[in-house]
Amino acid sequence: MTMFKPMDLYKGIVLACVVLLPVSLGFLWWIDGQRTKALQAIESAERSKGELERIGETIRKLETVASNSTRGGDAESYKLYFERMITLSSPGISTNDFQFTNENASSVPNNTKAEDLTVGVSFKRVGKEFDLPRDFIHAVALNCESGGSQIWKLRSLKMRNADVIEATKGRKAPPKTVDDGKWKLEKLEFARRRPKQRGA
Repeated sequence: MTMFKPMDLYKGIVLACVVLLPVSLGFLWWIDGQRTKALQAIESAERSKGELERIGETIRKLETVASNSTRGGDAESYKLYFERMITLSSPGISTNDFQFTNENASSVPNNTKAEDLTVGVSFKRVGKEFDLPRDFIHAVALNCESGGSQIWKLRSLKMRNADVIEATKGRKAPPKTVDDGKWKLEKLEFARRRPKQRGA
């Protein structure tokens, strides 16, 4: 081609730069757009209730599911867990002073993929209920919830003071002050959540 005959190396370099300059500018513009999108995505992810927080919540839920599957899942292990937490709450309580119900499965409202396993705890000494200090009952609830993998949560607690019960039986007005060491534990239940079992 005659138009390229007088072109030397320097002219070729200049021509190539002129041709490639719009391409380079276009590429830089595209890179800048991608960088802006990346910064916006990072800002959105770091916001409250953003992607990072949702990912963290999902990871915690998966860890809870894994913990529920590996710890406290069989009949023996949950009994050992509660025995340890209850006896830890008071040196005066022995393993002969309380009993457990079996784990009872129940459905979770608005959740078809999970179920709750509930365990009841009752306190009887030689087959008879006995009074418990209020501080001990609170310690049991706290220790059972915070111990181990923290998979057990207090589901139900009902207790009444023995002095009030006696006054009610005699149709008398309840006393102004009650003995804090005399509480009847009428209901104590803990529950843990797990994926719903197949066929359940």
